[in-house]
Amino acid sequence: MPDPTKPLPPASDPWEGRAAVPGYDPAFTQSTGPQVIFVEVARKRRWPWVLGIMGVLMVLCCGICGAVVAPVFGEWPSTIAATPAEVGGLKRDDNALVKLITAEANYRLRASEFIDGSFVNVFQDPSSKDKGVVAFGGTGLIWDPEKTLKDVIQGAGENIWDVSTFPPGSLGGLLKCGKGKDDQGKPVVMCAWIDHGSMGIGIFYGGRSKEDSATFMRALRSEIIVRP
Repeated sequence: MPDPTKPLPPASDPWEGRAAVPGYDPAFTQSTGPQVIFVEVARKRRWPWVLGIMGVLMVLCCGICGAVVAPVFGEWPSTIAATPAEVGGLKRDDNALVKLITAEANYRLRASEFIDGSFVNVFQDPSSKDKGVVAFGGTGLIWDPEKTLKDVIQGAGENIWDVSTFPPGSLGGLLKCGKGKDDQGKPVVMCAWIDHGSMGIGIFYGGRSKEDSATFMRALRSEIIVRP
């Protein structure tokens, strides 16, 4: 038992003289180099820019759509007025048999779901019985008049050729005439007008020129096509 009257021995480090811990260096317990301090910066609001760009795109889209749709609503809807007794110097044929045939043809045209109104008429030249004209057509929404008219001309196949473009008149659209033959092989001139709201076709007999036929079609169109 130790003597309580004697002083205690000095304290000693129990790890003194032992091997150092591998990879441990007291000098690195405290960092002496530069320190990186993270500071949170308030994010910029980008919504005003996004909304501004969206607004510009909407204006551009509306402008483009307006430019495309405006011609459509300028020509559609159209209606058919009563055909006058005389158009362009030609008289409407009111023979009973002719009226019966044209009425039947008109009925068939109206049966189409794409046609709102229609007309079928026969006109005669008072100076020559051989210069008759069969004219027919209708009203309705036509999104691509140029393609539709092209399909009509191509549908006639070899029965129409030498197609020329003529001034359509005040109602705009397209007007084309070509030489051809009817289903019985008789020489004819076929003319057609078309726009976004109406289409009309005329078949001219008696050796009439394309220019004269186009003139008649412009006159007929101005008489029977009514726009709001």
